[in-house]
Amino acid sequence: MADLQQIARIEKNSETAIVFSLTDYRSEKYVDVREHVTSDTYTGFTKKGIRFHARLLDQWIESLQKVKDVMEGRAETPPQPAGEQPEKPGEADLSAESLQKAAEQPEKPGEAAGEQPEGG
Repeated sequence: MADLQQIARIEKNSETAIVFSLTDYRSEKYVDVREHVTSDTYTGFTKKGIRFHARLLDQWIESLQKVKDVMEGRAETPPQPAGEQPEKPGEADLSAESLQKAAEQPEKPGEAAGEQPEGG
């Protein structure tokens, strides 16, 4: 691996920083965003991070700006593609929108509250 040129860092906590670096690999430029730990047991970069080709940097910046705009209320969350938000096991969608939709759906015959389906 080529040497990393550290460009910037964000202190996450007393032991961990997020380091933004540039590197060359096979004559191509890459951006590396990775956690760096300084502790009694280990000092160095971790596997937590990402490296991408520098030609994608503008798209990353645009995407992060969109995240910031949504977070700060300047934009709406775009429609979510089906299957791109996996639920964690045992975790239900308890958003106000999903609860409202569930409340509006009529019960299916034989599935009223407390009734057991046939054969069950």
